Amino acid sequence: MLCLICNEEIFEGDKIQCFNCKEHLHFTCAAFRESVFRKLNKKAKSNWSCSSCKTKNNSDLICKSPSQENNINEISEETLQGVINSVNFMSSQFDSFGKQLKEIILSITELKNENKRITEENLKIKKELNTISNRANILEQKALECHIEIVGIPESKNENYTDTFEKINIKLGTKISVNNIYRIPSKYSDKPRKISVIFNSLAEKNEFMKQAKKEKLIAKHFDASWNNSPVYFNNLMTYSNKTLFYKAKTTAKQN
Repeated sequence: MLCLICNEEIFEGDKIQCFNCKEHLHFTCAAFRESVFRKLNKKAKSNWSCSSCKTKNNSDLICKSPSQENNINEISEETLQGVINSVNFMSSQFDSFGKQLKEIILSITELKNENKRITEENLKIKKELNTISNRANILEQKALECHIEIVGIPESKNENYTDTFEKINIKLGTKISVNNIYRIPSKYSDKPRKISVIFNSLAEKNEFMKQAKKEKLIAKHFDASWNNSPVYFNNLMTYSNKTLFYKAKTTAKQN
């Protein structure tokens, strides 16, 4: 059988039948709490009326003549208790729903405020980290101002880096000594490793680079036994500056 209210199937133990219209309902659709419904005796259930019939009966009672007033007294105590229980149940349900709704709204408000605070803190931290990163990059680049890297010089077994640099000095017509010179480890096994040069001063580095940039040079220009691979003299840059420089060159070529 189907429930008059929700039109869904009713299980035997969950149904209640209206005394007047004989329709069946779920006890929950009839506004009964389960604890109350299970306590109703057979007589109370058999005398129960649905809300539609109650409304109709009440209208009929109002219109009855004084001679019919005694029929009102025939309403059983169980029926009245059922109405009271139904009203109390609905009232408690609305009170509970209102309380839960207030708690949910309060929780949402607190979460919004917390999210706003965290977002503002993250933005502040991001800004501070960016400032620290920029300062660190400037300091790192400052520490590299006397460094250059030379690309394309062939490697030889047991090579003397000082002699290698002197060959370059002779070709460029410079007489500059260096603080340190060494090969940089490389991930490419088919190419010679770069040579890192540290000058004693920025002025000496600038003088050297000025001469090195005047013409396109190949390895053979410095030693007849070397090959024709091009040789490049580059300022040593931080990773951030090197990335920026690469992007700038790429954009320039595209334009």
